Amino acid sequence: MNSPMMNRSVLLAYLATVLYAQKGRLRYLELGTAFNETLGLVAQTVLQAQCFGVDLRPIDPQLPNVRMRAMTTSTYLNEYARQDGPFDLVYIAADHSFVAVKNDFGAVWPLVSQQSLVCLDDTWPDTEANTASGLSGSAHLMADWLAYRYEHV
Repeated sequence: MNSPMMNRSVLLAYLATVLYAQKGRLRYLELGTAFNETLGLVAQTVLQAQCFGVDLRPIDPQLPNVRMRAMTTSTYLNEYARQDGPFDLVYIAADHSFVAVKNDFGAVWPLVSQQSLVCLDDTWPDTEANTASGLSGSAHLMADWLAYRYEHV
């Protein structure tokens, strides 16, 4: 059965295009790049974008507008993100535990530009089985946590 949801990579590439059109620039950060499907599509869709990818085992997409970092998200956010930012679009898709997503969000929030977007992966699992560790994990708990703490979410 086909999912009625839009492919996340296509959605993020579209959002990147809109932000670039509005701002005339784009700094994109992806925490947890896996196979670079999303990072690669954003970088190829908005060629003028500066893209940053962070993963424990990154695969270099061989694109001139992408810089990859092989490290944890907390190391990157504490030691490198300030020099790479501010970010216009952030995609948090690394560790899918509630605590890790909350920590990544909290660390990246002060590093985003005005009129930016922060997108979270796996916050709307379609079945309870998909909340297992290794799948969506407990990342879905972020939706309620954010709604309670941030008025503009």
